[in-house]
Amino acid sequence: MQKKYKDQGFVAVSVSLDDPNEEGAQVNVRKFLKEKKAAFRNFILDEKPAFWEEKLKIDGPPCAFLFDRDGKIAKKFDGFFEYSNVEPLVVEGIDPVFRRSPSGLAKVRRPPDWCLMTLPEQTKQLTAALGRIPSGLFIITARQGEAETGMLASWVQQCSFVPPLITLALAPERPVSAWLQKGVVFAINILDVSQTDMIGHFGRGFALDEPAFTGLEVSRLPTGLIILDEALAYLECRVTNRFPTGDHNLIIAQALSGKLLGDGQPMVHIRKSGVHY
Repeated sequence: MQKKYKDQGFVAVSVSLDDPNEEGAQVNVRKFLKEKKAAFRNFILDEKPAFWEEKLKIDGPPCAFLFDRDGKIAKKFDGFFEYSNVEPLVVEGIDPVFRRSPSGLAKVRRPPDWCLMTLPEQTKQLTAALGRIPSGLFIITARQGEAETGMLASWVQQCSFVPPLITLALAPERPVSAWLQKGVVFAINILDVSQTDMIGHFGRGFALDEPAFTGLEVSRLPTGLIILDEALAYLECRVTNRFPTGDHNLIIAQALSGKLLGDGQPMVHIRKSGVHY
């Protein structure tokens, strides 16, 4: 988005929440930014977590703040979200003299406010109600040949008793979506309520050729699939079908095996709005 909208007044800034006093922290941050080809200003906070958790009102990454031209927070994305949810709000907030039209830059009327405030009250109530549909947070692990990866997912649900079937809704642009074709076996790691560190680890996303499990304790199923040792439970599943559903792909899979790994409570995810994760 920085490259796409920088000439229209948009500025991106990233902040690392890693402890700068930890050995190798700054080196790892620079390596990550280089791999992601970050072409904008980046900062490393030097405050303790207790300070920025209170200041930013977050538990940790991933998160994003969208500011208007007056420096006020127009939207906060906390927890699991897609940047495809952020971009429409960036376009909405671009100054009218820089708003891009199909024929180039054109002056158009700027909407009166940001995000849901531009929608009718009835629509705002609808999206708020949709956001109260609870879901869990899960780590999907998959492999193809020697390559393997993991991703954070939210829209997972059981949909049949016999046979035991689950649904998984993924945005088409998620890299692992291309792997989960009919007949493919993958695993669902169910997160414990305390595992916010897993959200931070997997929430940033991994390319299919990136190592996704560095520093984590894992085990392998006979199929070779990785299971997170700290997960509350896991399910080994085989894709039985998939369908395009609006802006997501709906994957239907049969649970082949599973096991409880802990006695905690599953993490529950509640959204403030039904138009983003």
